[in-house]
Amino acid sequence: MSGKPSQRSQEENEYPAHSGLSCQGPCAKAEWRAHLDIPGGLLCVSAAWSRNSHVDRHRDIIFGLTYMDDRGKPQYSEMGYCDSEVRWLMETLWHAPIWD
Repeated sequence: MSGKPSQRSQEENEYPAHSGLSCQGPCAKAEWRAHLDIPGGLLCVSAAWSRNSHVDRHRDIIFGLTYMDDRGKPQYSEMGYCDSEVRWLMETLWHAPIWD
């Protein structure tokens, strides 16, 4: 990398290193999980076999975001997809012209 080091924003100075933020997602019960520190909090991706007996056997993939709100309180938001939807998304991104 080159150039000057980035300056910390006012928000980062108020909440250094996420101030003890921990994942609020369902990853403790998942078969597979991954966490990534991001500027606004923690991103968690987890997968577990679906408990929905009305559809074909598949894994549910949960994308969870744990973050600090404007008042400094931890918040959690998530989106869930089936494994085939995530596979389609990954294949679509792989062939997108954004990698040139």
